[in-house]
Amino acid sequence: MRIATLNVHCYANDKGEDKFDELCKRLKAEQLDIIALQEAAKCRIPALASALGESFDYVTRGGNAIISRYPIVEKERFQELRVPVRLCRALVETPSGKLDFLCLHFEHMKERSRLQELKGLLYYLNSEEQPASEGA
Repeated sequence: MRIATLNVHCYANDKGEDKFDELCKRLKAEQLDIIALQEAAKCRIPALASALGESFDYVTRGGNAIISRYPIVEKERFQELRVPVRLCRALVETPSGKLDFLCLHFEHMKERSRLQELKGLLYYLNSEEQPASEGA
């Protein structure tokens, strides 16, 4: 299985030029199975998934996205978390079984905020409210 994670910086390069088409071409050339994106504008994810192939599924939340060649059987959006966490989660049905896949983007400038996000993630992962997953 080929998996990648990438901060797409809202699809712009250092000069502020749009790099969306280039990103689509590069990701397609890599023949990835699952892609985790951070700083990804929600409105462009359907076009990116389509550019990768007609069977790609996706879920977005909080500037993050998971795009998968395999069906996403559960798309959880974390609306009820008590601590803010920029996190996207998908339960993916792979040929080897279900894969519980998370994509997150911690605050990169404020240590205190990053620690709060980490506490929120740990709270969630240790809670009984998370969905059960099978397989890998």
